[in-house]
Amino acid sequence: MSKYHFLAVLVYLFLSCQSSEKKGGVNYQVVQAKLDEAFVNGYFEKVRDETYVLINTNSIYYFFKERKEFLRYKVMLHLIKKDNTFDNEDFFPKKEKISQLTKIGLGDFDTISIKIESKGFVGVRTGQFRSTESGSAKNLWAKQIRFSEINTKNNNATKEKFLKTTGLNSLKNYFAKRLFEGTFYKNSFGFYVLLADNELFLITKNQVATKNKIMVHLVKENSDFDNLSALFSSKRYCKCVTLEKGDLTVYRVVLPELESFEKLRLGEFNDNGNKWVQELYLNEVLSNKLLRYSNEFKLQE
Repeated sequence: MSKYHFLAVLVYLFLSCQSSEKKGGVNYQVVQAKLDEAFVNGYFEKVRDETYVLINTNSIYYFFKERKEFLRYKVMLHLIKKDNTFDNEDFFPKKEKISQLTKIGLGDFDTISIKIESKGFVGVRTGQFRSTESGSAKNLWAKQIRFSEINTKNNNATKEKFLKTTGLNSLKNYFAKRLFEGTFYKNSFGFYVLLADNELFLITKNQVATKNKIMVHLVKENSDFDNLSALFSSKRYCKCVTLEKGDLTVYRVVLPELESFEKLRLGEFNDNGNKWVQELYLNEVLSNKLLRYSNEFKLQE
């Protein structure tokens, strides 16, 4: 085979692969990444026996074990406007809608994912219903949530139990990705600090008492500050990190855009006062290329 013939074959194979992708090929890494982000930023709840819903600002995932049961009934999907009117996006959950996510591995669960548009809407209402003999509709389950509440309502226990049952590692996957993208260091108080865009992660091997709070102050040039302090227990992200000497617990705080703030004040405190406080000048910290993650600990499988 001449080298020109060989090159022609390579070009053909490349274009064939590209065409296949455009015709319906699935990039499972992208699919997995979107699911991971939804589990991190979305609201997750068990709505019926072996039926769960995951609501994010741009998508909804329905997870179910009993395929015949779920596919039998119409799904209510209302995008709610500020005046409480809504756009009706109800649909019948046909078998063809079952997501390619099932091929990633969801244990005994199937899933249907639906893209939604949050712009111009304040919330979403979803559920399933069946028609009665009288012709009326009877709800089998229903859930309504405002988009502004999605990040503030945590249901980590249910979420982590489901992830463990299905074998998904969404929280670990997302955290691992952020480790290599953000500013990372260990302070002198036994905490690892990760700042990635508008996400703050605090990682510690110490068992932080539930009465203790994370101090998070975003300080402006005039010394005024936005106070995002909260109980550690309310910001628990996952226990998906290990050191040689034991497990670490990860806490996560979502921050506003950082451009209008000069400093980040971090600490730990309770009713007896501050246990530790540290101030970081954001420009200096974020521009320091030495403050990067270097495999200080490993992630649990």
